[in-house]
Amino acid sequence: MHHQNPNHAFYWKPFQAVVSAVLLASSAQAFASVGNPAIGPLLWSEEFNGSSLDSGAWNASDGDGCQIKLCGYGNAELQYYSPDNLAIVDVPFESGTRALAIQARRQALGGKAFSSGKVDTQGKVHVQYGMIEVRMSTPNLDTGLWPAAWMLGVSGQSWPRKGEIDIMEMGHKASSRADAGSPPSNNFVGANVITWQQSACAPGNDSCAASTAWQTRNWYVARTPLVNRFVSYRLYWNASQMRFTVVDGGVEHDLYQAPLPVNSTALQAPFYLLLNLAVGGNFTDAAVPGQVTAPLPGTLYVDYIRVYQLDGKGQVTLGRQAAR
Repeated sequence: MHHQNPNHAFYWKPFQAVVSAVLLASSAQAFASVGNPAIGPLLWSEEFNGSSLDSGAWNASDGDGCQIKLCGYGNAELQYYSPDNLAIVDVPFESGTRALAIQARRQALGGKAFSSGKVDTQGKVHVQYGMIEVRMSTPNLDTGLWPAAWMLGVSGQSWPRKGEIDIMEMGHKASSRADAGSPPSNNFVGANVITWQQSACAPGNDSCAASTAWQTRNWYVARTPLVNRFVSYRLYWNASQMRFTVVDGGVEHDLYQAPLPVNSTALQAPFYLLLNLAVGGNFTDAAVPGQVTAPLPGTLYVDYIRVYQLDGKGQVTLGRQAAR
């Protein structure tokens, strides 16, 4: 999601051959564990049913990235994250459901034109392997909103050496949706995995970040806009492979055409969870506030996150044990 590299928009193309080779290798290995998964017991869940965000599990961001020496979160984003943009609410379009509401507003805050919300479980809930399911609903993205459910490695290494797993993200540039037939941003959702790869080291990509999403079919196009209705996003993850899917109307669709091989030790380590709604930035077609056309305020709803055992594997570490 937040790729933490101001040059991220420029580093995909040289690595198409690398990614293609990886995908070909993965199609040759039909591991039943992610293709025909055996879902085991529930290891951990956040149902977002309480009166407020559980600070024992979640950290709420407060800032524009400059507070962690990463202004604009490495993507020239236009929002300031405030805990005031987070709430547990009754979902207006689904009776009986409570959810985490992350709201983006056209509000001057901290020198930014917009405010929004972001939460993470760093140091509090760490996950290693299993099936991770996030049930969520996005607002009307139009141009400028960028919702995501994602994960970062807990190791002390810098990005991308610690690894990034994007379970879902929306709000892509029009050019990123072209290969899918240029569907509207509200109908298009993708996934991504970013790791450090020696083969990705090149001028303009000093971080050596390699993305599995570059020129790869890594998306789902919904017939009905994914606005104000819930779908579930799943990551099936073991020591060998990852599979990303979306369950829409009871039907499960793969985002990638084949499972991705776990080709980095970073992807075999624990990760923490993140949820946020960014505004603008390099990932979107809104580089400046005037290019944001999304109707605001706009609310991202997350009904739950659940982590299940997958084929007997999976571990969730809580509390102080999770701090590294």
